[in-house]
Amino acid sequence: MYRILKEERVPRRIEHIIWDVNGTITVGDVPDREVLERIMTLASKGIHHSFVTGRDRKWLERMLISALSEIEGFEKVIENLHFYPELGLMKLDPKSGKAEVIDLIKDHPMTNPSVREKLASLVYQTKNLLPYEGEEKPGYFIGGDVDGNFYQIPQEPEVELPWFIWEDGKELMAAFGIIRDLSTLPQKACAEKLIVAVERLEKFLKDRGLERAIKPSPVSTAINLVPIVSGIPLDKDMAAGIALYNLAQRLQMSIHQVCAQTVAIGDGTADLLFTTPILGLIPILFVGPKSQFRPTALQERQVALAGEGALEEGKETGPEVTREVLQLIENRIPAKRDVIYLRGKDDLEEFEGTERLKRGIERRIRHFIPEEDVHVHDVFLDPSLQEGHIHSDGYEAIMLEEGDIDALVWVNEKIQIYPLREWGDMIVFLPGAQHTLLVKQRSRIIVAKAHMVAFRPDQRQRVDLPAGMELLRQEMLDGKKSVELILEETMAKL
Repeated sequence: MYRILKEERVPRRIEHIIWDVNGTITVGDVPDREVLERIMTLASKGIHHSFVTGRDRKWLERMLISALSEIEGFEKVIENLHFYPELGLMKLDPKSGKAEVIDLIKDHPMTNPSVREKLASLVYQTKNLLPYEGEEKPGYFIGGDVDGNFYQIPQEPEVELPWFIWEDGKELMAAFGIIRDLSTLPQKACAEKLIVAVERLEKFLKDRGLERAIKPSPVSTAINLVPIVSGIPLDKDMAAGIALYNLAQRLQMSIHQVCAQTVAIGDGTADLLFTTPILGLIPILFVGPKSQFRPTALQERQVALAGEGALEEGKETGPEVTREVLQLIENRIPAKRDVIYLRGKDDLEEFEGTERLKRGIERRIRHFIPEEDVHVHDVFLDPSLQEGHIHSDGYEAIMLEEGDIDALVWVNEKIQIYPLREWGDMIVFLPGAQHTLLVKQRSRIIVAKAHMVAFRPDQRQRVDLPAGMELLRQEMLDGKKSVELILEETMAKL
């Protein structure tokens, strides 16, 4: 179904997916239900999704947001779903339906009614066509627009580019949609005229002095008319940059951190622009056909995965491949690592239900000895706990009161185990030691933290766990193997 072409380009941790919609999530204009369900599953595990499309916001609401909202759990993950119609020239709020327009597009020729009317005159406009009411008139053929409406199209061309219909819903950009057949897919004869139409359109723009303001950008279902600002087309690369910037602001991370945890998924030549957003480089998982797989040299280096259809004619493409790619991503999501120590306002903190499972801490009583700068905690833990961290300038002592815990310390990938089985068993983590706890059953510990200098809120940092740690923990909790045996096997593979 697909081939991983560059394993090293697939991020170790994927936290964000930038999506094309048409042909990647949908067949025609109908979203693939299984793809949507897998998107929701990933969203429930914390993965952010940015949907970037040339379609207008009403289409996006009707075809994608509405379909996602029918899946259980939508309201719980809505904060992880981000929608960018019209190539990111606006961001759509799925709750209110309101769109925020980017400043770059204000007062651009693309928004000028006179310019838009000149462009629209090149193709068929729905206001000038007779609706199809079940009977085909002589001298006409039946063709549809992007919204699923069908019309009588003259067989003798009446416009410059007779293979397209003006998309009425666009507000900031414009698009010539390929005329659809009764199955709502682009008519083959019209789709074959795409390159010829782009060449004619480029001449039209040049003759009117608009070649530096508007760029034709062909996709599998249309020719997008993309605004150019300061010499830069606001195409899918810019849209990807906007999505990355917005997410970085939201998560309070750097753009480079977000890029390092992002992949794109698309099926068309224009989607390859996702790989070179204006703020970095990201890999793409390409699920389209061979005819659309035309990467530049720079883009090709970012193609981490390609569907068989991109490599050989006649193979599966689109949602069929997307489903399998999403399963690959889901299989690579590490177990959630929850914070052991969360500073709170009260001396007594209790966690119940899902909050307890989320944090791994059922209850904590905190004490502080100011003259010694020592923090002491009486903590109840459960097996959902998993996190690796390091104290830059502090000592941490942990003594078992009841339960069963393995304390792990590692340098690079070399792991040492310190079992805490009996009351009074204790371990001291030195400053700079990378460590974690594997909690096998509900346990109670006493934690003492001492600092060589005055306590600083940022003295504790999270770190990645060694390879195989997530599997180790899960197999241990499932009772399949002892932690000692799993560690021996893990170390043998390193």
